[in-house]
Amino acid sequence: VNSGSVSSSYSKGTIYSYTSASEYSKVGGLIGQNNGRVNLSFVEGGFNLSNKDTTQIEVNAIGRVGGFVYENRGTIKDCYSNVRINSNSPTAGFVFENSGTITNTYSTSLVRENSLQDMVFVGLDEYGNLNNSGTIESSYFLKGNYTRQDEQPATMITSISDFANISTFENFAFDTDTDGNEVVNSTNGVWFIPSANEYLSSIQDE
Repeated sequence: VNSGSVSSSYSKGTIYSYTSASEYSKVGGLIGQNNGRVNLSFVEGGFNLSNKDTTQIEVNAIGRVGGFVYENRGTIKDCYSNVRINSNSPTAGFVFENSGTITNTYSTSLVRENSLQDMVFVGLDEYGNLNNSGTIESSYFLKGNYTRQDEQPATMITSISDFANISTFENFAFDTDTDGNEVVNSTNGVWFIPSANEYLSSIQDE
């Protein structure tokens, strides 16, 4: 549980949560429950958008999973999740429950497609409603064969190539020149696109 501030933090190792056999256990890729502030942080799996493969990180659990945070009651800003999620219980690509504020985020996490219990960004409550009573702004996910993705409070990105275009990400802090063009690989912005051959907008972690 985070009740303070988490900044410039990340997870890049496989996460296992098999200590409890309960399907109601709660797992987050970085944080289980956030009551404070999280910024400039990510869960990264080297997930390849083209072939949906990741080799560096998975979240493997028996219980419910949020790819970045399981439950957010505080503030999350300038963060992303990019991880394969494996669980027999309901899952969500970024946050399972949100009653706080989420701004400038994205998820390319892989949950089970065509599943009634696995959601691409925000999870479901016990009544089958999207588990969001808070605010989600300038946040994105990649379109797939996901149930109820049109109902998600985050914005759906329909093409992989859009991840190489800074205009896709409204209000994200990129370093730009006087003409408004991104300065490639600049360390002066919060976000950057590593090179012309890479799609994912990445957060500075140096």
